[in-house]
Amino acid sequence: MITHSGDTSNLILDPDLDSYYLMDITLCALPQNQDRLGKVTATVGEWLRKSETAGHKAEIAVMAAMLAESDRDRIVGDAQTVLNEDKNFYGVSESLQQKLPVAIGSYKAATEGFIALLQRIVTGTDLPGAEEFETAGWNARAESFRLWNAAVSELDVLLDTRVKAYRHKRFVSYAGMGLAGLIVTVVMWVIIRKLNSQLSNLSNRLNQNSGFVSSEARQISNASQALAEGASEQAASLQETSASLEEMSSMIRQNSDNAQKADTLARQTRDAAEVGVNDMKAMNAAMAAIQASSDDIAKIIKSIDEIAFQTNILALNAAVEAARAGEAGMGFAVVADEVRNLAQRSAQAAKETEEKIQSAISRTAQGVQISGKVEKGLEQIVSRVREVTELVAEVAGASREQSQGILQINAAVGQMDQVTQTNAAAAEESAAAVEQLNHQALAMKESIVELLQLVKGAKGDHAAVDGAVAEGPGALPVTSAVIRTLKPKATAKSAKAPVDEFEMAMPRS
Repeated sequence: MITHSGDTSNLILDPDLDSYYLMDITLCALPQNQDRLGKVTATVGEWLRKSETAGHKAEIAVMAAMLAESDRDRIVGDAQTVLNEDKNFYGVSESLQQKLPVAIGSYKAATEGFIALLQRIVTGTDLPGAEEFETAGWNARAESFRLWNAAVSELDVLLDTRVKAYRHKRFVSYAGMGLAGLIVTVVMWVIIRKLNSQLSNLSNRLNQNSGFVSSEARQISNASQALAEGASEQAASLQETSASLEEMSSMIRQNSDNAQKADTLARQTRDAAEVGVNDMKAMNAAMAAIQASSDDIAKIIKSIDEIAFQTNILALNAAVEAARAGEAGMGFAVVADEVRNLAQRSAQAAKETEEKIQSAISRTAQGVQISGKVEKGLEQIVSRVREVTELVAEVAGASREQSQGILQINAAVGQMDQVTQTNAAAAEESAAAVEQLNHQALAMKESIVELLQLVKGAKGDHAAVDGAVAEGPGALPVTSAVIRTLKPKATAKSAKAPVDEFEMAMPRS
């Protein structure tokens, strides 16, 4: 029941330390202590009667420790905290400061006496009798109940004090709310009177300006019509410009294609010229080889000529020796003469061959020179072709960039055309919206008349209101000046738009 009371009363969630620890004593610590005292008294008393305490000393020691640490120390500590924290919550409770220390002292003395008996039993010296032990146990339990009654009473006092404090706060809050309501009522009355005056002045000014709004709306409508016509003409001009740009773009695209083809042909020409240069280099190398071979042949012919000359000398020497020999050398002389003839013929043939080879060498050298000149000419042609190729490539690139630029310009002109058409449509919508604004201004004038009737408490005088409109100051001067600078053309068109289009066209405040 005690645990149920603690759970349902929310005392375990108490934020005030004095009442919280007092709740812990009454709802948790003391009930546990009372239950433990009853069990220990009955159990150990029975062991004393039967002289069985020697076999239960460990259990008795645990009971003594539990009573000292879990019960006595906790209860005494909670009570000390309650006494220390009492001044911090709703003031000092005199009854608490007087009664609780007395009850705690009695409980502590009785409990410590009972614990001392348990410790005597554990040590085995001067064992108490069963009746003495039970009397001390029941006395300690009775002091626990007395402490519980005192704690419960003081807990009720603390809770009553808190309830009174909350009631006082509630009364102060209600009084403050009532005073605030009274102040708000007075302030609202003053504000309403001031608002009535301001609304009256505002209604008069609105009434005066409503006519000017209608006049300015007509001027804006005319200006919007003129703007729509100008935008339409500009859209037509932009369409013609777009067509011209399309034609120019087609021509530039064709030029770009032709430049691309010229670039391809120039590259092919450059490749062919480079092939010719390579062939001329090969031919020069071949002619140089021929010239080297001719030089070698000339050297060989010169060697043959020298051999023929030596042979001729030997033949002459042989003929001289044959003549000296007389008839014996006649045959040898004939042979020597034939050898000399052959040597002379060989020398003559070698000489003729040398002349022809020299002529061939001279012509070969001329061919080498001519081939070198042709090679240099082809190299110059290749260089020029490369320059032409680069120029053609640059022209082709420029043509492509120009074509892309024209396309971008054409796209920009197309966007300008769309924007211009949108502006023309917006101008027409503005004219229709302004016409609707004129009707709204008239309706606003009627509403202002009703507002004046409500503010002044009169029936209203439309003639007086119209006179105020006619004699009102020049409202919206800036708008008038701006509209007049547009110099709109007269038009017979008067577009009308539904109310929802007017609401979409006008800015919302």
